Amino acid sequence: MCAFLLASDFPEDPLLVLRTGWHFLAAYYVVAALVVFVLWKLLKASRFTHSFKHRAITAAVLAAIFAPSEVSDFFLFNLPGPAIAGLFMLLIGLAFAAPSNPVALLDPHIWMMIAAYYVVPLLVVFAIAYSALWIYSRSHRQVAVNA
Repeated sequence: MCAFLLASDFPEDPLLVLRTGWHFLAAYYVVAALVVFVLWKLLKASRFTHSFKHRAITAAVLAAIFAPSEVSDFFLFNLPGPAIAGLFMLLIGLAFAAPSNPVALLDPHIWMMIAAYYVVPLLVVFAIAYSALWIYSRSHRQVAVNA
C-alpha cells in the first residue's frame, strides 16, 4: 500500500484522496457498471421503473452502488469508494469508540462530517438515479395487455 493512501488524519481532503486514488475509484466504477448492466439485462429490471415504489427502491440501490466518497478504517488506509461502504465503516468505528467516549457522539461536528461526506452524496446520486429512471419510464411506457 502506498504511503500517500494512509489515513494519517481522517477526514482527508477529498480532492487529495481523489487525486491519489482515482484509479481505485475508476476500477470500482467499471466493475460496478458492468455488474449493474448485466443484472439489468438478466432480470429485465426495466419493469422496476414503472411504479413509484419500485423506482425509489431501484434508485436507492443504484445510489448505494455509485455514490462516491471516502472509505477509511481511520488508521491504515483512505481510498475513494462508495459512500455506503465509508458510512458503514464509520458507524462501526463510532460503535467501538462510543463506550470509551460517549460524549463524542453528541459533538455536532461528527454529524456534519457524516452528512457532508456520506449522506449528501447518497442523496444526490439517489436524486439523479430516480430522475433518470423516471425519464426512462416516461419514454418506455408500458403497453396494456388486452385479454
